[in-house]
Amino acid sequence: MARTRLWKALVPAAAVALSLAACGGESGGQGSGGQAGSEAKGGGDKKEFRVAIVRWDAGDIFFNGVQAGELQQIEKIEKENGVTITHKVVAANDASAQLNGLRSLMAQGVDGVSLVPWRGESMVATLRQLHERKVPVVVHNLTVPGAEYPFVAFDNVEAGRLAGEAMLEQIEEARGADWADKGGVILLLRGDVTASFDKDRFTGYSEAFKEVTESSPNVKVIERANLGYQGEKARKAVDDLITRYGEDNVLGIGSVDGTMAVGGAIGALKTAGATVKEGEENRVPVTSIDCSKPELDSIAKGELAHCSEQPAIAEGELVQNLLFDMMSKGSLEPSEEAQEIEGWDGAPWAPVEALDREGIGGTWYKTKAFAVPGDEPVDSKFHWSNNPGIKGG
Repeated sequence: MARTRLWKALVPAAAVALSLAACGGESGGQGSGGQAGSEAKGGGDKKEFRVAIVRWDAGDIFFNGVQAGELQQIEKIEKENGVTITHKVVAANDASAQLNGLRSLMAQGVDGVSLVPWRGESMVATLRQLHERKVPVVVHNLTVPGAEYPFVAFDNVEAGRLAGEAMLEQIEEARGADWADKGGVILLLRGDVTASFDKDRFTGYSEAFKEVTESSPNVKVIERANLGYQGEKARKAVDDLITRYGEDNVLGIGSVDGTMAVGGAIGALKTAGATVKEGEENRVPVTSIDCSKPELDSIAKGELAHCSEQPAIAEGELVQNLLFDMMSKGSLEPSEEAQEIEGWDGAPWAPVEALDREGIGGTWYKTKAFAVPGDEPVDSKFHWSNNPGIKGG
């Protein structure tokens, strides 16, 4: 992604999001952008578009990065095409609040929807309704089962595999080549086992550990699930592990996100007297996925061993590029050239691959996962979280 500026409207947009999510409302009989079943209002002479951005809570640092990318791309599209794109945001970590906010905007009329569902299954009927009304939608980050719309996400399985492989390398470096014979426990921290990205990341970790666990019965992989991506809950899970097995028997900890790793696991290990510092004997490597600013800072301090980067700003740019292509052409499928983003030459998440994906009917536009510090150093220009305008917890 080209490192472009964060649109000043990000914070006001988030404030609008909360009020929209709370306002509720039904979709009514009017179609979004016209009567139900009408053709999408696209075409070369249309100059004004209304976009709904439905996402997770406004305090979520990753999705603030995604929204930053969306707004940057909207501004770029407006300048290059002489159009006006009005956006309204629904931000909530609650399926009902997301649905109510989206239905309210549908009743007002929308030409396109960018959707990160809190619960994919809760959006099935509404997306079917939007599809019948020929309203373009781009789903991203989490799938909606059976959705006949394009889906944007990086390779979560690969992200988990990269994190798992990095952990194993660090364990061997800290404990010697015969570490598996001696045995111990590896803990995997999960936030929500129903979320598609959580499932995929866990699958990637499991694939990385498969050879070791099959050949070394003394190595045990333990899963702690449904921790809500919360640091406090992750810390308790690690405390419980240490109480049961002892700090000396904890080999490594993998998290499917950054908050549970940096805000939970590392602190618990340090309090128990275990070492997480790079280069120290018997280090307990902690790995994560997303590469938020706290994760990069922790790597720089020599504590977090690895993060697999999910390119937040790039995700937002790609989503809005696909969405505008569909809106402007009156189509429910983007054209091939819409996946090409100016300024992405040499970016570690590029090129985009258009693939089939099990469980959805639309095309999966897949960006690449990459390792930090393995593929990119902490100070790389490609890190989305090094943008100083992105805030969140």
